Amino acid sequence: MRIYIAGGWFSEEQLKHLVEVEDLVKQTNHKHFAPRTMNLGQDGCDWSFIFDENIKHLEDCDMVVASTVGKDMGTIWECGYGYAKGKTIVYYTPGIARPNLMLGMSGIVCKTYEELKNLIVNGIYPNELKDFE
Repeated sequence: MRIYIAGGWFSEEQLKHLVEVEDLVKQTNHKHFAPRTMNLGQDGCDWSFIFDENIKHLEDCDMVVASTVGKDMGTIWECGYGYAKGKTIVYYTPGIARPNLMLGMSGIVCKTYEELKNLIVNGIYPNELKDFE
């Protein structure tokens, strides 16, 4: 399985949860791509190259695993693009009691680290939720 890891890293809270996702995926045998660590822009970088690389990896992946903490616009875009391309979308939503309708209907919502770990490591899906915000 090839996993694209999406999420913002623009606040301490965002970074904390994104690193949780990255570290969890690294514990598996799954191939992965994480823009934060593998395609990080530097001063004077070629932004169109980074955009094209992210698109390439989104198209090549089987699953997008996204931390929704902080509602990063790039992450939202990546999930929408992945969904439109028929990829499995996994939303990591720590601290959210009920998922948003659009998340709940377009992917798998993991509300806790344990649910995410069970899914990524053991293939155990969280209980399906019918209640949306």
